[in-house]
Amino acid sequence: MHKTKDRSIYPNPATDKINLYGYGSSIVTIKNMSGETVLSTTLQEGESLNINDLVPGYYIMIVEENETVFTHQFIKK
Repeated sequence: MHKTKDRSIYPNPATDKINLYGYGSSIVTIKNMSGETVLSTTLQEGESLNINDLVPGYYIMIVEENETVFTHQFIKK
């Protein structure tokens, strides 16, 4: 039986940083609600994502880890 690893982001809503739980080294892309990429970076396991420069609003986070893609929605306060 294959057990899926739990993955999440927190806090949500966030003001200055987002933590990724359950991810190893990953490529992270943030898109605004118009679909424009506003941030793209590589994070190592345990690193936080700095979102200070994002304007308040709703965003989609795309996390690529080991050829698997995960998506999360979050609110920037």
